[in-house]
Amino acid sequence: MDAGHWTNILGSDLWELGKDPHDIMPSLRLSYQYLPSHLQWCFAYCSAFPRGYPFDVDKLVNIWIAQGLIQSKNTNKRPEDVGREYLSDLVSRSHFEIPNYRKSYWQGRYHVMHDLMHELAVSVCLDECLIYEGKELGIMPKTIRHLSVSHWAGPDFLSEWESLRTLMVNSMHGIDFGALRSIRVLDISYSYMRQLPDAVSHLIHLRYLDLSGNNIYSLPESLCRLYHLQSLIVPNTCRRLPKGLTSLINLRHLSASDEAVSWIAGIGRLTCLQELKEFHVRIVRGHDIGQLKNMRELRGQLCIQSLEDVGSKEEAIEANLKDKIHIEKLQLKWSRWMRKKVRTDAQEILECLQPPPLVKELELHWFRGAQSPSWLAAQSLRSLQSIHLRGCERWRRLLPLGQLPVLEVLHMENMDVVVDGGDAVVEMFPSLKELWLVDMSVLFEGISFEDQGRKFFHHLRRLKALNCRKVKGLPPLSMLSSLEELEVKTCPDLESELPECLKVLTSLSSLKMSAPKLTYFPGEVMQYLKQLEVDGCSDLSSWLVEEKDEAGRSSLISLSIIETPLPTGPILMRYLTSLRELKIDRCSKLTSFTTEQKEWFKGLTSLEELCISNCKNLMFLPVELHELPSLEKLAITYCPMIRALPIGLPTSLKKLDIWGCNPALIAQWQHEGAPDWVKQIPYKSIY
Repeated sequence: MDAGHWTNILGSDLWELGKDPHDIMPSLRLSYQYLPSHLQWCFAYCSAFPRGYPFDVDKLVNIWIAQGLIQSKNTNKRPEDVGREYLSDLVSRSHFEIPNYRKSYWQGRYHVMHDLMHELAVSVCLDECLIYEGKELGIMPKTIRHLSVSHWAGPDFLSEWESLRTLMVNSMHGIDFGALRSIRVLDISYSYMRQLPDAVSHLIHLRYLDLSGNNIYSLPESLCRLYHLQSLIVPNTCRRLPKGLTSLINLRHLSASDEAVSWIAGIGRLTCLQELKEFHVRIVRGHDIGQLKNMRELRGQLCIQSLEDVGSKEEAIEANLKDKIHIEKLQLKWSRWMRKKVRTDAQEILECLQPPPLVKELELHWFRGAQSPSWLAAQSLRSLQSIHLRGCERWRRLLPLGQLPVLEVLHMENMDVVVDGGDAVVEMFPSLKELWLVDMSVLFEGISFEDQGRKFFHHLRRLKALNCRKVKGLPPLSMLSSLEELEVKTCPDLESELPECLKVLTSLSSLKMSAPKLTYFPGEVMQYLKQLEVDGCSDLSSWLVEEKDEAGRSSLISLSIIETPLPTGPILMRYLTSLRELKIDRCSKLTSFTTEQKEWFKGLTSLEELCISNCKNLMFLPVELHELPSLEKLAITYCPMIRALPIGLPTSLKKLDIWGCNPALIAQWQHEGAPDWVKQIPYKSIY
């Protein structure tokens, strides 16, 4: 922007509109005036939504597309991608905001518009957009094209609706679809609708239809005459879709239950469809895997189920998976309980299901063939970041997965396999961050610790080995210096390295272990652990504390003791006082708490959650529970010998669960017999 641009802004007449020196609207109007025209249209359109409305990014972009507001000069760009660029531009200019949600699910999915920006949008689109929140609409200006209505008691007028391009309404009353001759966007979500009338076929210009949140169980065949429809959102209650749905060849987005989508015969005609989360192969016309042939626009995730029903190698080739270049996650699943014999062409079919070269996540479940496919190699899948192999029980050798350059997650289960080391490379598994081994035996070949010039699992952050008969070829746990989470349960080869290796794994923050032969635990590990779960360590009798460590710095906030003796000795007061969560489960030898342990309970000033379950011989709880100032949740479940709880519990308690305990205890704390302070606990579950 040159000096002339800013001179024009300074001399703009809009500065004269606000007499109040504190009025910010002239500045905001200037910000709107200097938006590019395509952003002006998109921003102004948002005035049709209520103040404070959380905009679902995908929904908003699809509505912009339906209204023809997205203009792309680049024919190689999808309108959805262009629309997201528009929204990013509006965010960068502060016309939209991205809320800082705590849950990752919401982050980036929703945007909001500041109240002042919403006021600006309303002011610049006053003649075309209207939000009505009353029960009686009255007379609507003829210029209105986009209408949002809530708390509507019924139709007051319909004559002006024929000019509407957008209608968003939550109403228990019927809508005269015949009057909506020009409608492009119709949102009747959560409007208590039970049936969509056949008159929907009159909406010949409709591009976007949202029916979510209604109790609709089936849709009329007349819906299939809306040939311009681009986005269709169907409630999950609708289990079957109209047979003629594949006539909607312009459909780009279909949101419905996986079951409903899986029964669409001939879905391959919907070549513009952008998402198809699941495709079920069936030995029924219109459900063969060849339906995927021309669906080149599919992107995101694709899960193909029941692959044992693929008719032939030729059908698998016809699916043309390797050319679905926008697919990022591909799941290939055979039925687990298939009783048929392994097909003679099973291996050929798998070879023909080669994923696209840029796929990032790949899963193979319950394939019964004898070999891993040749395409499961570095030269074919250079962008692969995650592999999940499950139940491929006949495989005996895997190609050198350690040479995949950007592989971050390797998950294998229900297998007995050798992972080929391949040709000598400087670093094996150079990017691997997570390794999951479940219900299997595995040998990692080609890893030699004598060669100091080579690196192995250099970036591994998480290792989980559960129910593994044999794990060979991995580096010693003590060499995995970057490890942050370790879970070892019923895995003899790794259990033998515990607990000595823990002393050097100073990056470790979470440890879950089940080691029946473990007899001691080094207390200094508590200085960097945040979560500890000890399961089935029945011989664990010593929790060691080094004398030289007097300060006893502890970061542990969660401790779970399962079928293991409770900690005793100096470790209690030195390392276990910062707990926020304590769970004691299936400790059958526990009858009561020692004096030392009771003193420890007094010091748990940060404890927020205490759960004691399945301790069949426990008779008494610490009377010190009432001294826990931060306790919010207390759960005592399936402890039949406990006949009474301590008198008085912390006033901070918000949730109390007592299940399956002594009938005398249940009767004492239920209903009217409970003390007054128990009745004041907000959430109780006692039975």
